[in-house]
Amino acid sequence: VGACNTATSAAIRTLRKTYPALAIVGTEPAIKPAAERHPGGRILMLATAMTVQEEKFQRLKAQYDEQAQIIPIACSGLMEYVEQGILRGPEVEGYLLDKLEPYLKVPIDAVVLGCTHYPFLAGAIRKVAGPQPEILDGSHGITIQLRRWLEEQGLLKPEGQKGTVTFLNSLDDP
Repeated sequence: VGACNTATSAAIRTLRKTYPALAIVGTEPAIKPAAERHPGGRILMLATAMTVQEEKFQRLKAQYDEQAQIIPIACSGLMEYVEQGILRGPEVEGYLLDKLEPYLKVPIDAVVLGCTHYPFLAGAIRKVAGPQPEILDGSHGITIQLRRWLEEQGLLKPEGQKGTVTFLNSLDDP
């Protein structure tokens, strides 16, 4: 289970206590790899307004403030484009241009996608941000944590052996 990065540490602890057999992986924006790959660079961090305001995010940002210039951008409403299936086109690109244009006047080294919905918009973000900045999301870190948990629990399938994937959606809408 990948929990949204706006889930509080307390909420994740409660989930882990309630469902000890499940892997509850709390996500966080990929600021660490962005700062390590682009020391001294300018890094845009796109996230929901809630994530940008959270103490958890502010602590994470503070850890890397001396390594790179991390510029958080609250993108209220961007997640909703994904939920509506609008992943490209003039509407979403116009939204992104309004948010990013003030920051693109000086070269950007990386764009961190700080919401689990935003990787679906990577193509539109690339179109607006241009070819140069690296676009990063937290999926690699989530994968490492999940693999570690599966190994600890003896649940990792041997290489080459097929497993199954189940997608669950909390909405009634198929």
